[in-house]
Amino acid sequence: MVSNVWATSFADTEIARRKAWGGRDDLRVAYDTASPTSLCNIGQHGLEPILRPPASATGRASGSAPNCSN
Repeated sequence: MVSNVWATSFADTEIARRKAWGGRDDLRVAYDTASPTSLCNIGQHGLEPILRPPASATGRASGSAPNCSN
């Protein structure tokens, strides 16, 4: 992942963009050697549909953290 991006939605203008870990070519061999799998980047829009059904089944997908008062 070369960049972390902040925005209010996928369609809106970026609020900020910062360098992230894993984007330096000179460290690629070190990351590949130390990692059990290859680097993978999946955005929230792709990961959330995968995680939401099992989270809903456990009651943890309500949108609030456990033991927190809103």
